[in-house]
Amino acid sequence: ISKNTKLFLQQIKNRLNDTEIILSTWKGTDLCGLPYDKLILSSDPGGIISDEVSGVYNNINRQVVSTREGLKAATRPYCLKIRTDMLLENTDFLEIFGMWDALAPPLHVKNRILICNYYTRNPRVYPLPFHPSDWVLFGRTDDLKKYFSLPLESPEEIQWFKTHPRAQRQFYTNLLSRYVPEQYLGIHFLKQFEPVNCDCFYDATQENIRQTERMLAGDFVVLDYQSQFGIQFTKYNPNRYLEKSSLISNRYWKALFREYCLGKTDLRWVRLLWCYLLRFAFCGRRFLLVLLHRLHLK
Repeated sequence: ISKNTKLFLQQIKNRLNDTEIILSTWKGTDLCGLPYDKLILSSDPGGIISDEVSGVYNNINRQVVSTREGLKAATRPYCLKIRTDMLLENTDFLEIFGMWDALAPPLHVKNRILICNYYTRNPRVYPLPFHPSDWVLFGRTDDLKKYFSLPLESPEEIQWFKTHPRAQRQFYTNLLSRYVPEQYLGIHFLKQFEPVNCDCFYDATQENIRQTERMLAGDFVVLDYQSQFGIQFTKYNPNRYLEKSSLISNRYWKALFREYCLGKTDLRWVRLLWCYLLRFAFCGRRFLLVLLHRLHLK
């Protein structure tokens, strides 16, 4: 619950008429004056520190519990899962929902789930496979329940590199977790349907990249922040570290859809060349981030 939560809930009421607002949060939270239809209070599973240098906590289990319990209470066929520190500026995304399913059937869901390009990583540029954004998701309630149908992550996995060797130190140099939260969700979702062999967060093999691209094309539609998905993230500037080039834009997603869902591969070389150039340019930025990490400035 943030200082903008009341405004956000009022926006939902105003922009999505007859919406069932389910607020899922923790026991003991101050909810004075907040408008909602259903309130779900759970015991806070807590976060576990995942970067002892920066003091960052892994909150995946908090997201899993709050979202899963909220979805259990949902009675409508469609659902918007969104953070309470965001603002909803418009509902234009509703016009896009289902559009691409008419051109090619979804892979593992009834309708492709709408997600934001922040932070849906392009594993060919930034080697983090299975990394769909978890900021906001819109889709069928049954599909979202399927996406959040997973066990809590164990403390051992969240602090994996305390007891396991690390093969690379090019990025996320102080991260202890086996996976970042988005990967934990994406990998467990895909494992419901097919084998996934991803050892840890940087395991960007060609097969893992292919599976990631196929999943994104078949199960999601990636929409650009604000211009297509009318949300505003109030916690910080999403592009504060100039990471936009490492994300999958809607235009890039369309290229994946064209290849993986329509079987048109004639322009694949253009996409791969573009990724190669972006990755080359991104290496300089990554070097700077490693330096900042080691100087304890990031």
